[in-house]
Amino acid sequence: MKKKIVAVLLCATMIAGMAAGCGSSDKGSGTSSDGKDMTELTLLIDTDVTTAGFEAVAKKAEEKLGIKVNIETRPGGADGDNIVKTRLASGDMADLCLYNSGALLNALNPAEYFIDISGEDFVSRIDDNYKSAVSVGDKVFGVPYQSAQAEGIVYSKPMYEKYNLEIPKTWDEFLANCDVLKENGETAILGTYADSWTAQVPFLGDAYNLEQSDPEFAEKFDAGEAKWATTPAALRSFEKLADTTEYYNSDYLATTYDDGCDIMANGEAGHWFILSQALSNIYELYQDQVNDLGVFAVPGDSAEDNGITL
Repeated sequence: MKKKIVAVLLCATMIAGMAAGCGSSDKGSGTSSDGKDMTELTLLIDTDVTTAGFEAVAKKAEEKLGIKVNIETRPGGADGDNIVKTRLASGDMADLCLYNSGALLNALNPAEYFIDISGEDFVSRIDDNYKSAVSVGDKVFGVPYQSAQAEGIVYSKPMYEKYNLEIPKTWDEFLANCDVLKENGETAILGTYADSWTAQVPFLGDAYNLEQSDPEFAEKFDAGEAKWATTPAALRSFEKLADTTEYYNSDYLATTYDDGCDIMANGEAGHWFILSQALSNIYELYQDQVNDLGVFAVPGDSAEDNGITL
């Protein structure tokens, strides 16, 4: 079976490194309008990702390196995961693929399908913490495609000003803010669970608080020595998720991520548990309306210890 690379565009020089690492894969080739030889690669991304940056880098790659990158899209969530797995199994995967690092990448059996890029010069410039999330043993299967993202709560600044709300430092303070919004007929928390991947942000965004409460949980969980349900600090994240249910929009199961960007940009909800990438999407679509939004961390139970999950 052909091996493909799991990586994404970061800069033009990185594309060259990736192309060099793709020697075992068949690549398309052709000739540009000015008669120069052209190498063609395909890049698979999900539809929730802003493409402007990819398109800009792809344009430079074509101009400077003679590499034409054809961008393909897939749905997000479970449907998109199934497409990735099916294309890998059938040998029809794109040359480059935007995908999750960590456990989700490991579940794809990267050693079977993806090219080890540990020998490329640029890999030494990747942060070790990130590198560990895309590695199996001493083999590296991916590179970052953007700056780190935060998992937190996007909030409406005008709504906070209207109801004299303060940024919450504890979970109880956050719920109190939600009560004020709900009592005044506002959507306190926006749910966009038509895109199922967004449902994980409330409890994954609580990872900082879990780490502070039980620093050994992740290691024990990986070793099979701890469970979410029987670890109080881990279970607390799901208890918080349960706390939010009374504050959602009535159509939270039918509302998509794209709908969420529109709703928050137009000040129609108070809070949204989401990745900070949403702000980039909102800026691209609504420009300066993004200035009406802010982000704060998923609060813990103590006002003395606050931090955001990246």
